[in-house]
Amino acid sequence: MRMILVEAFGGPEVLNWVEVADPAPLAGEVLVDIKACGVGAADVMLRTGRHPLAPHAPVRPGNEVAGVVSTVGEGVSKTLVGARVAFQTSVGGYAEKVTAPAGALIHLPDNLPFDIACAIPVTVQTAHRMLVDAASLREGQTVLIYGAAGSVGGAALAIAGRIGATTIAVASGEERVRRAREAGAHHVIDRSKGSIVDGVRQINSTGVDLILDPICGPELNERLAMLAPLGQLVLYGIMGGPPSDLFGGLLANFTRAVSIRAFSLVAFTLPQKVESAQRIADEIATGAFRLSEPLRFPLREAAAAHAALEKGLAARIVLLP
Repeated sequence: MRMILVEAFGGPEVLNWVEVADPAPLAGEVLVDIKACGVGAADVMLRTGRHPLAPHAPVRPGNEVAGVVSTVGEGVSKTLVGARVAFQTSVGGYAEKVTAPAGALIHLPDNLPFDIACAIPVTVQTAHRMLVDAASLREGQTVLIYGAAGSVGGAALAIAGRIGATTIAVASGEERVRRAREAGAHHVIDRSKGSIVDGVRQINSTGVDLILDPICGPELNERLAMLAPLGQLVLYGIMGGPPSDLFGGLLANFTRAVSIRAFSLVAFTLPQKVESAQRIADEIATGAFRLSEPLRFPLREAAAAHAALEKGLAARIVLLP
């Protein structure tokens, strides 16, 4: 089979198109013919040597996959052969085939396309669990979403809209603002044209009930000041580095009883993640909410896909073997 292999860390050009032996499923596993694989920030971290779980090359990027079961290992029912599935794999999703534990599979309704379904295990589930499980977002509340033109942010806009919340998207530049609006944002603040704080105050003078933040960084305390009384900031990334004075920021907003919550899918067990992702797949298939169409690249053009991701050319990008 063909796959993408990173033999030395670097730019998109290190994503090499190579031929390797087909993998074979072990006991309790299945072999899947991949139909679509998501491209995300974790893949860029892996490619550049910044991923904490893969400090040394070679590495095999790709962790969100959808496809068709072609073979099963010992102890797995042969009735799974031909099943349309999606799942999260630790490595090796940029390939024509990959193995997976049978217990990790999300079964896809027939009307759910593979290039939409591959976002469910990580991207969409992250957004869904932050809003529903971590923050308990309710109808009528207001949520401020950073990175709204990206994959997790775009999914969060769709899910928050389905819940009945008012959504405020933060994006930068005309193209990203357009994508946020198309994803369903009720309001969009273009951070390249002015203050986010001022923009929020113009929309809601009392502040927002929830902020989804993948950035952290020195401006975290400024974001806390945008929360309404009893508001919550859910932190699901540290792309901007650590905060300058986290405790000081909480003390400065103490009388409004605001809070910060860290979020990671790692906190959930595999059965919990599979059950949640299965519900999400069924909801998307029935039209409960809609994800944006991805930008598609052939698998062999993974380097071009990474270049597009780093330029911010699309909310979601997928590779098609």
